[in-house]
Amino acid sequence: MLKKILLRTVIVLAAPLLLAGCTMYDKDAIIDGIEFVYCPPGSFLMGCLPGEEGCSLLEQPQHTVTFSSGFYISKYEITQRQWLAVMGTQPSRNRRLLPCATFDSPVDSVTWPETQEFMTALNEARPGRQYRLPSEAQWEYACRAGTTTRYYWGDDPDTMLMPDYAWVPENSLKRTHPVGQLEPNAWGIHDMGGNVWEWVQDYWYKDYNGAPADGTAWEADPSELRVVRGGSYTNSQGCRSAFHGGYNPEIRNRDYGFRIVYSGTEAP
Repeated sequence: MLKKILLRTVIVLAAPLLLAGCTMYDKDAIIDGIEFVYCPPGSFLMGCLPGEEGCSLLEQPQHTVTFSSGFYISKYEITQRQWLAVMGTQPSRNRRLLPCATFDSPVDSVTWPETQEFMTALNEARPGRQYRLPSEAQWEYACRAGTTTRYYWGDDPDTMLMPDYAWVPENSLKRTHPVGQLEPNAWGIHDMGGNVWEWVQDYWYKDYNGAPADGTAWEADPSELRVVRGGSYTNSQGCRSAFHGGYNPEIRNRDYGFRIVYSGTEAP
């Protein structure tokens, strides 16, 4: 146990040096290098489709959500490199022998409150930008990218196409992978299914009765849980576009990460 603790301490302290070994460690360049995809104004049906395999009462009733203005969502899940640049720490438990592969993989093992600390630090580094977690509606809208199928790549009844789009138990070798290696959705957003679960801003509710229709986060009458989306390298069931899971916000699982949104009128 002591050896494990010492090894973890060495890795954390050496993280900036390891990062410098695979790319110049430039905090500003890393922050400004977070890529975003624009999601245009529009409406969509949120929740599971009638007759959809795996559909749950938790994902009903299906309801219309309208975005009066567009928003930007990060093209990839926030990586370990980006977390280190913003926070100066390395919380992830998924490590690789090659430092570049490690730092280009999504950050993992972060709690929901820690995502809020990341937002605070990122917004302090870039005043006026107003980065935050996506609302659940924003997440599903961006994930579907105009589709109405079970997955953003189609209904895929036998999940034969899933390994082309998502790191799941069938192809992940029980670990995360560098972001952006698999096929994106129709809007060019990667890893909306698999790799790591993604925290969103909303509290979790048992169904969508009373859910906001304007795409904002649902934070009235707080529950004890926060929403995660998208499945992970350990869970393929969550890859359905409508999947709606709720978990303890303090949980620190090695397959929990996040992506961010930016609501400015100009590209970040």
